[in-house]
Amino acid sequence: MSELARLYRWETFSTRQDLAVMPEYNAVCVSGADKACLAKSPTCGHAEDADDWMRAHLRETGHVHFRRVFTDFAELLETDQLEPARVKRVRA
Repeated sequence: MSELARLYRWETFSTRQDLAVMPEYNAVCVSGADKACLAKSPTCGHAEDADDWMRAHLRETGHVHFRRVFTDFAELLETDQLEPARVKRVRA
């Protein structure tokens, strides 16, 4: 049986947030003495909307402990496809 030679090409990739897709925000109530409440906010397009849900839940239940979840979408790019960083210098 002959051995097959294999060539693997390793590329350097970098990740970045996919700006074509909006991030998502959620909150889950983890308050409770014996058992966590686990009430969940709807998926929100902005952090402020998840915060508003937490405040409303606080008013209804008195619960003050929440787990906040931020989900974004990423894309992998070969490093030679990345744009160079641009810096604005501010002089004081």
